Amino acid sequence: MIQKMKKITLLALEAHRREMLERLSELNVMHVTVDRKRAGQGDAAQHLQTLDQIVRAQLLLDEFKKTELPQKTVPPAECLAELLSLQAKNESLRKQLDELQQKKEKWLPWGDFDTDQIEHLKAQGLILKFWSAPAKQKLQPPEGMILQNISADSRTQYVLSIAQNEEPLPEAQEEILPELRCSEVLKNIEETEAEILRNKDSIASLVCNQDALMEYAEEIKCKLDFANADLSVQTEQEIVVLGGYIPVIRMDEFTEAARNYGWAYLAEDPAEDDKEVPTYITKPKWLGIMDPLFDLIGIDPGYRENDVNAFFFIFFPIFFGMIIGDAGYGAIFLITALFIKRVLRKNRKAQVPLNLFLLLSCFSLLWGWLNGNWFGIPNESLPGFMQGLDFLANPENSPLAEKLVKKTGLLKEGMSQSQIDGMWADLNNRIVQWLCFFLAAVHLTSARIFKFITDIRRDWHAIGNLGWALLLVANFLTAVNLIVFPGTFPTTFGYTAYIVGALLVTITTSPQDFLNLPFSLIGSFTDVLSYIRLFAVGLAGTCIAENFNNMGAMLLEGRSGFSYALMLLAMILIVLFGHALNIALSFLSVLAHGVRLNTLEFSGHMGMQWTGIRYKPLAKYKNNKENFENNKENSK
Repeated sequence: MIQKMKKITLLALEAHRREMLERLSELNVMHVTVDRKRAGQGDAAQHLQTLDQIVRAQLLLDEFKKTELPQKTVPPAECLAELLSLQAKNESLRKQLDELQQKKEKWLPWGDFDTDQIEHLKAQGLILKFWSAPAKQKLQPPEGMILQNISADSRTQYVLSIAQNEEPLPEAQEEILPELRCSEVLKNIEETEAEILRNKDSIASLVCNQDALMEYAEEIKCKLDFANADLSVQTEQEIVVLGGYIPVIRMDEFTEAARNYGWAYLAEDPAEDDKEVPTYITKPKWLGIMDPLFDLIGIDPGYRENDVNAFFFIFFPIFFGMIIGDAGYGAIFLITALFIKRVLRKNRKAQVPLNLFLLLSCFSLLWGWLNGNWFGIPNESLPGFMQGLDFLANPENSPLAEKLVKKTGLLKEGMSQSQIDGMWADLNNRIVQWLCFFLAAVHLTSARIFKFITDIRRDWHAIGNLGWALLLVANFLTAVNLIVFPGTFPTTFGYTAYIVGALLVTITTSPQDFLNLPFSLIGSFTDVLSYIRLFAVGLAGTCIAENFNNMGAMLLEGRSGFSYALMLLAMILIVLFGHALNIALSFLSVLAHGVRLNTLEFSGHMGMQWTGIRYKPLAKYKNNKENFENNKENSK
């Protein structure tokens, strides 16, 4: 649940300013209101620069993760300085190497010779010049000039002129060669490349310090928060004032500290229009499994919004399983998650994301198994225990499905055999579509009912949420009637739900929102229809898997001997590529559709805008690791 906050105005003597901030950071309870106009100045600017340098260093080390070079452990600050120095050296060496490569390109057509000899001949009165001209250009040297062809390629010819006077060669362009001779340039290139490689080896030897750098970044973040808090302190004569927020459940800790350190403070409820109030959520430990998802999409509920962790925990795994839709993929995910969990068993930070992935893997495995979907393999080719639940995978063999088609009117007297076969073939899709709309009704009405329960104590207009819930149920029945089972709209209940729901919504809608009411009513119906995406995306994934399997199988038709072995290898590569691509697309679909249904359709009916500020109390780094777990919404 989202904990109530108190807005704190803290006062202390100017002489105790530093001590006050130190004590607050040790206490680790007050979320400081940062002065945005002054934040990032002074020491804070230096800390921001250090954080930027750490990010650059981490990106640099990521290039060398797989290395067998001996590792060197150094303090993080020293490691950071060394990495930045090596990176700067390599950037300088690369520029130097580019210049040498340009000199090399300029020298190569002329070969290698001693430039001192050129100067010696010039001293004797001979003028030597280097020229380049188009390959097909016939050069006409003036009287007294001798031309010597040096080299040529398909586009350019290179010649040397010898004369006693400064004579031009109109058809050619004079070339000015570098001072170093070609062999010296090549030697410098080799030395520069060797030095770059040595620097890269030095960088690779520091890969073992990545975790230490991440910890160092956390320490710098705490120092940055402290510096910004210091900049946010206001001074009135001999008094310093600092504003912030503290959860009501932690006020006792703060009150005792204020008494011990001689602070004065004012604690009051935040104003209704206060947009700076942070959100502090406490919840059972098992609900913390959804935290990686919230961190990934970067959202937090506002202080005056509702905690929806439980709804995400219930519905997101279902959406994930239906979108992935393949038990084979789910089995791969499950095995992979268990393996990584075993490898990283000592890494506590990795356990929560892995637990979430395990949960999602189980749902994709279960849903795919119920539907008999295993890597797009035809259902009849699978062993019996993998062919799924008859009601979903083979409705024609299910007594319950037979009752369903008779009750819904899909199976009628006088139908031809081909019509009956088509009806049975399409029944699985109809059942899944019905389930999508049913999930929409349950998901969205639960949002409205929950909002009614939380709001009714302070505003009678919350009754309108019950009206919206009735409209959503009626929309579900309409969607099923239009798309899944035509002719099944229940006249009495459906129309009653529409009439009562519309009446409750109308009488509780504020005057300023009344003009938008027709659009909201239409939107509630499209929200229900939106859940059909679960069926569509899951079906698309199944079709992609089947088509890649068929493409691979086509390669083996009519093959034998060596040709068969070659095509078998090609088939394996095609099928593996196809399934890998399908898995990647499925994960993107989860982000695009599974997350959307929770953060847009559901949250819209919950009245959430996800504009929350996460509660982050001022803390010292030594407290940070053990206490920030609470601040990341895990209960004590």
